[in-house]
Amino acid sequence: MASAIAIAASGCNSRLPVIDDTAPTAPSNVVVGDPPPPLPPVPAALVSLILSPAAVFSGSGATGRVVLSFPASTPGLTVALSSGDPAVVVPTSISVAAGATSAEFPIVTSPLSREITVSIGATSGERAVQATLALWFRTPPF
Repeated sequence: MASAIAIAASGCNSRLPVIDDTAPTAPSNVVVGDPPPPLPPVPAALVSLILSPAAVFSGSGATGRVVLSFPASTPGLTVALSSGDPAVVVPTSISVAAGATSAEFPIVTSPLSREITVSIGATSGERAVQATLALWFRTPPF
């Protein structure tokens, strides 16, 4: 509770606040119980698919990585994978380990006689993401 005292010095009147620094006490009718239960974990959602590199010579490999919005809960999160062309092979699915936010998978490409781009997809629940892999034609040595 604040109040004020008057101080007179050299003909000057000033009012300074007095601060009551005693700790407040809880009313006697307040009941302190158990803390509220913890909030449920936020479910992880698939947010992106990253290819590294995004362009390779056909017959070379690449790496894909699926990324989640939050760490996967126990026992982990399974992500289905697909390729838009048989010249690019990906596993049918990959598991993101519990507590992890991403997982990597191999991408295998077949030698081709032309350049193509291939869509690679990842799906988990209702979320689907895609990335494009460019395959360059490599002229064979003579």
